[in-house]
Amino acid sequence: MDENEMKDKDLILKILRENGPMTTNEFDAYIQEHKDEIQTSCPDSSLRKLIWMKRQGFIKGKPVKEKKGWEWWVEE
Repeated sequence: MDENEMKDKDLILKILRENGPMTTNEFDAYIQEHKDEIQTSCPDSSLRKLIWMKRQGFIKGKPVKEKKGWEWWVEE
């Protein structure tokens, strides 16, 4: 994992810990809302990063039919 990937991983974990479970759309909206404060290497690929982090075991995720998308969270 390179330095940018580590920063993105830490950022995603921080956001999910502070905000609780979020859908992909909610996560993207949060990134856009805070884009001046947040430094991310590739803001347009958050879904790809979330899926990668789930596969690596850093976060949990599942499809939520009612929200028409995936929901992501950190399990402590």
